[in-house]
Amino acid sequence: MAKVYERTENGVTTRVTAEEALAEGQAAMLDRVSDRAHVRTISVDGGHYEITYRDGRHLVLAPSDAEPDCEGHAGEDGDLLSGVNLGTTTYCDGSCNPRRPRYPFTVVVGRTPTHFNDRAAADRCAAQYGATVTVN
Repeated sequence: MAKVYERTENGVTTRVTAEEALAEGQAAMLDRVSDRAHVRTISVDGGHYEITYRDGRHLVLAPSDAEPDCEGHAGEDGDLLSGVNLGTTTYCDGSCNPRRPRYPFTVVVGRTPTHFNDRAAADRCAAQYGATVTVN
């Protein structure tokens, strides 16, 4: 069974894979020591991350004992919608838990795309350079 993390940002909780959670935690730790730091504080304890950003967002990544959101299914979307194979044991094809893009916002400055995790930062960049924010 795949390890699941609970990602809570400003009171909203979603489930993510361990790989996604650890990548986000590592990115925040690296951001904390960079010249363009967006992270105000970060604490890490046994895989549990608590991150506060300079823009006021608060993020908690905590390991969870919960089962993955997928209930075990496979097949084409039409099969899933019509109820084919419901009640049989199958394996999850991942379609019930779509992957979030690593950088969900992009601003093209000149000809160079700049990627952001934070919508507010993307909006500030777009305003500064007269560009628009693209949601990936």
